[in-house]
Amino acid sequence: MLNAEIQARVKRMVAFHTGNYRHAKGMGYDVQKMALPSYPTQEDFDQYRPEDAGNDFEEENEFVMEILKGLLANGVPATVVTIHVADYKNWLNERQITTDTRATYCAYLLAKEETGQ
Repeated sequence: MLNAEIQARVKRMVAFHTGNYRHAKGMGYDVQKMALPSYPTQEDFDQYRPEDAGNDFEEENEFVMEILKGLLANGVPATVVTIHVADYKNWLNERQITTDTRATYCAYLLAKEETGQ
């Protein structure tokens, strides 16, 4: 069970992403689906981890699932993609790990999943 502080972060993230989705749709962008990261192991989490994440991959996965529930309840199409850090590092191809490359990688995994690759 997530503590009150993390539950508050969930609410903020849901509101933020819902607002971004609605704004993008209102501007005419064809936003299909949002991809949220989950982690199969602590090692994957430790090597991929966003700066604002905690230290426990299971807690982070629970946090992400709560965000997913909130987004879906708000009509935002979203799904979870699984991060395998070895694949991520290969995909990076010597680019630096940044917020943007993490987001792009999640979108890449989503596209790959939806095309059956």
